[in-house]
Formats: sequence, structure tokens, C-alpha cells
Amino acid sequence: MEEKTQLIFPNPTSEYIKIILDNVILSESKKPVKIYNTFGECVIDFTPTSFLTGEGLRIDVSHLPVGIYFIKYGNYTEKFVVVR
Repeated sequence: MEEKTQLIFPNPTSEYIKIILDNVILSESKKPVKIYNTFGECVIDFTPTSFLTGEGLRIDVSHLPVGIYFIKYGNYTEKFVVVR
């Protein structure tokens, strides 16, 4: 079984999510980060400028309505929940 190299927390969240990518340096890959709602609509779309492995990336989700969302980075997808 392959070990998960990425982690999203806190989950559930109300203000932000933080992504930790253990084996990826985003500055080298320049892949977009996209967040989708359950209707498949992209609600957040950006390409991180850079951050180092293990540092993490903080994304403000406080403006999103309560619900289930999916974050996609390259081939990686994870579900998270926004609560109030």
C-alpha cells in the first residue's frame, strides 16, 4: 500500500485549509490548485508561486458556503468539508 504523501487539514474547516505536500516542491511543478463544489463547479483556481516541501500552503475558504468540496492538485484529489 502506497503511503499518502499529501495532507489537508483541518478537516472539517470553517476558515482555511492547509496543504502539506511531503514529496513535491510546488515551485518546480507550477501545477494549478483547484477546488470544486459537489456540482463540479470550480470555486477556487490558482497556481501557487512557490513553497518548499513540508512548509505547506494555506488557502482561505472562509468565503465558501457550508458544504463538501474537492481539492485537486495534479493527479491528487481530496475531499474536505466547510462548516460553521
